[in-house]
Amino acid sequence: MKTKYKKIALGVAAIAVCAVGISSTVAFLITKTDEKINTFTFSSSAISAQLLEPDWDGIKEYIEIDGESYPVYDYIDDDADASTPMVPVFGYKNGDPRNPVTEVGSIDDTVKADSSKTYGIDEAKGMIPGKTAEKNPLVRNTCDEDEWVALKLTFVYSGTKNKLSAADLAKVNDIITINYNTTDWELITDDSGMMVYYYNSKLAPGTDTSELFSTVSVSYSATNEQIKALEDIGGFSLRIQGFAAQTGDGMNTYDEFKANSSIVTFEE
Repeated sequence: MKTKYKKIALGVAAIAVCAVGISSTVAFLITKTDEKINTFTFSSSAISAQLLEPDWDGIKEYIEIDGESYPVYDYIDDDADASTPMVPVFGYKNGDPRNPVTEVGSIDDTVKADSSKTYGIDEAKGMIPGKTAEKNPLVRNTCDEDEWVALKLTFVYSGTKNKLSAADLAKVNDIITINYNTTDWELITDDSGMMVYYYNSKLAPGTDTSELFSTVSVSYSATNEQIKALEDIGGFSLRIQGFAAQTGDGMNTYDEFKANSSIVTFEE
């Protein structure tokens, strides 16, 4: 029997909750009207999104099963009945693409991404002059409403959430190139290694943004001394956080979204 799966919002994505304000005026009544009670209910799951980097780690989306989040690497038909739905692949036993794992109860430490494929997470190990790693952060709208979305990118020390110092960031900028998509994404904040980009179009339900960038490259002209300087600080990591906000009154256009930029908050 196939199991129905529910898509979930990305853990690091912040959700904008818009308060409903009700104002009143006073008038002289000459007839008493019928009373109406209007009840407003709220749903914290009304706006949801996922941050994905399929070229980096091979994960196409995340789904929720019994309250737990699981990465999905692919979908396959696991029986001879073509009319039944495809089932998610949660990884491959020992990374072997011939042994897909489709049951959550079979997931253990040996279940990995497809080892026959090379992802950015592999390319990023042992970076040398001229080397490029695939990394393509994008946001998927997983709710039934249009959304505005943003991404925050921070250069941090590997294994931490600590932003690089100005001196160490300069070492990165000397030899690292990131091919940002400035057509669809606008740089709103640039604060010494912490940048916030807004997607300049509404994101329809079930659709993805374009990639904020697709590659991280080391300059061919990088010297041994420059490479060693980054090696000495343990390399660096790119911390990326996503944000989704509802559209509607006061948020119908991109300019209105930017004007309300104070609603975009990210955890530190």
